[in-house]
Amino acid sequence: MSATEVDSTATSGRRRILPLGMTPVGVWLLFALLVPVGIFFVYGFWRAGLFGLERDWNLDQYRTVLTDPLYRRLVVRTVWLGFLVAVIVVPIAYLITYVITFSIGRAREVVLFLILISMLASYLVRIYAWKLILGPEGVVNAGLGLIGLGPYDALLYGKLAVVVTLTHILLPFAVLPIFAAMVGVDPDTQRASRDLGAGGIVTFIRVTLPLTWFGGATAFLFTFILAAGDYVTPQLVGGDGGIMVGRVIYDQFGITGDFPLASALAFTLIVALGVAIAILVAVTTLIRRLPTHEWFSTRPTMRPRSAPSRALRRLPWPWIVTGLALVFLYAPLVVVALFSFNGPAIAAFPLRDMTLGWYAEVLQNPAFRSAVLSSLRVALLVCAVSLLVAVPAAFALTRKRFALAGASTLAITLPIALPGVILGMSILTLFRNFEWQTGLIAVVIGQATYMLPFMVFVIAGRLRGLDRTVEEAGRDLGCTAAGVLRRVTLPIILPTLLGATLLVFAISMDEFIITNFLVGADATIPTLIWSLMAKRGIPPTVNAIATLLLLVFLVTLMAALLYAWLRGRSGAVTTIARSVGEQK
Repeated sequence: MSATEVDSTATSGRRRILPLGMTPVGVWLLFALLVPVGIFFVYGFWRAGLFGLERDWNLDQYRTVLTDPLYRRLVVRTVWLGFLVAVIVVPIAYLITYVITFSIGRAREVVLFLILISMLASYLVRIYAWKLILGPEGVVNAGLGLIGLGPYDALLYGKLAVVVTLTHILLPFAVLPIFAAMVGVDPDTQRASRDLGAGGIVTFIRVTLPLTWFGGATAFLFTFILAAGDYVTPQLVGGDGGIMVGRVIYDQFGITGDFPLASALAFTLIVALGVAIAILVAVTTLIRRLPTHEWFSTRPTMRPRSAPSRALRRLPWPWIVTGLALVFLYAPLVVVALFSFNGPAIAAFPLRDMTLGWYAEVLQNPAFRSAVLSSLRVALLVCAVSLLVAVPAAFALTRKRFALAGASTLAITLPIALPGVILGMSILTLFRNFEWQTGLIAVVIGQATYMLPFMVFVIAGRLRGLDRTVEEAGRDLGCTAAGVLRRVTLPIILPTLLGATLLVFAISMDEFIITNFLVGADATIPTLIWSLMAKRGIPPTVNAIATLLLLVFLVTLMAALLYAWLRGRSGAVTTIARSVGEQK
């Protein structure tokens, strides 16, 4: 195809409202997202009666939420806690990412690999691990007791425990989008800044930060939304002082059955998050437009450094930062793995009577085997549905020009922009409204809706980076469009398809917040862990299940990297991390 033909195709594409490739994702989002969210929104204007919902249109639920001091405090506390977690997580993620990108050389692949593995560790078990660390007989109190300073019961069941746990869970998710932005920064620009007399901090503020601003903003918003919408972490480690709106929404919907009040709380939370995000965007835009203080544009006066200062500068700070980050990410996982071999049923230090009995009990448990099969069925179906819907959408977004391109991108982003508790309840509302039975099919619908943005944007990012002249060469040699797709395009993007499928598979196996609303009687691995933790007070078998899951994810990711290495693709971990970060 000649350049003229390409241009005419692009020009004709502009007249289209929506290309055919967007049809599958449009239909899916309409019936699996917009319709359920719409029905759930309508519930907020009805009443909860003795025998079900009374379709008496009113604003009583919103009036209750806005006038009751308890609910107002919960909304403010939730927004503030989400903001606090984001403020803590993003600077730490920037520091870690800067070190990974520019300071540790070839070790970057290993560190990124470890960050990806920590991100795939079980969500519930990471929360549980912090209970083991911060509990009355946990790691911290055991260490304090050795030096005569403990124990402190206040470490657990409070805001501190919630913030620490959410920081641990969300830190890898914040690192990846910042890394995707920072890995594209030319190191020569930083060297030029240093040559002009700027120090490290000034170079970061004047050069690195403006070039990676979008990645940092994405990490902040992603962390803010996930932290504010979490209802599990406050329930497990927060106690009464850590209750947030998500927990109350879950209780109103799943325990008391007051669906209208749950709806009003959910959409009030969405509005509050939207207002907070709008204020943050306005403030950051204003700050970026302000003239930079002269301190950042002049070379500071050189002063003689003291001996302690020179000694501190000689320390290997990049490796210290990397080590501390990995300790923070992996210490809870190591604690869980150690307790999986602990003989007593009570998780407390010191460890005693080391045994493999808990693994034997897990592997012989019919409920665990059934949960594994259910999780595998769901994950495989979610991967298949995501691929079938996402691939045409990715091609349409990157190969066609159409009027609703921006609106389509925004619609695809919505599933990860909504808190998981609201997405799960919305789909549950759809099933209950039509009196459909929840179960694994409902879980597949919920998870596939949530996974679509991951799959679409990873594939679209690879297609945008594809050299189109290779495809044009195939057309010039007489190959049809279908032949070019089959023989040229798909083989090139196959590693990306496999990587995106692996990511979706891993997330699906561990997804709990949405699954918990829709699973019905068929337990998956996360819901089985939840039931064990709720009924028996966290039995030792949870440690064994968590360790087995981490090993499975480790082996799976290593197999994917080995495949990439055998195909001669160096830097596979960097490519995966960058792709995941760009889609966020």
